[in-house]
Amino acid sequence: MCCSIEPPFDVPPPPPPRADSPNRPPNRLPARQAPTFTRESLYVAGYIGVVPMLHEALSSLAAFADRPGAATAATRVTCGLLATVITQPADTIKTRMQAFHDPARYPQYRSMLSTARHVVAEEGVATLFSGLAPRATRIVGAVFILTGVRDAGIRHWEAIKLAAARA
Repeated sequence: MCCSIEPPFDVPPPPPPRADSPNRPPNRLPARQAPTFTRESLYVAGYIGVVPMLHEALSSLAAFADRPGAATAATRVTCGLLATVITQPADTIKTRMQAFHDPARYPQYRSMLSTARHVVAEEGVATLFSGLAPRATRIVGAVFILTGVRDAGIRHWEAIKLAAARA
């Protein structure tokens, strides 16, 4: 048949719904998304909220007055490193929960709290910070990009407002 929508191979049926889904309140964040949500909310707060405040503080210092761009670079590196250190435990927990995704086989990785307890008890607190250096490199680069885009967007918006005020 030329117009069949049947796949040419056997496709397994979709998995059954999770047993705990019907009992979960609709406004509750699923346990497996909590570490990602935690990590990303802290990260975003850093580059949207902390970067402008730190940049303003550093720009007012005499050490940065005669060095164009130095306050910007120092701010972005500092905020990227700070964001990495603050969010690394949540990232490690998220990664473990993804790697051991079957709560029936790996009950110690069922939630963010149980995963954190298990990792600290079995491997120590330092394990929550493993992989910090490579991730810091990526996050610092991301902060440069995101704050650069943010700053360009603000300049563009201000130009639009100025043009509208002159018209």
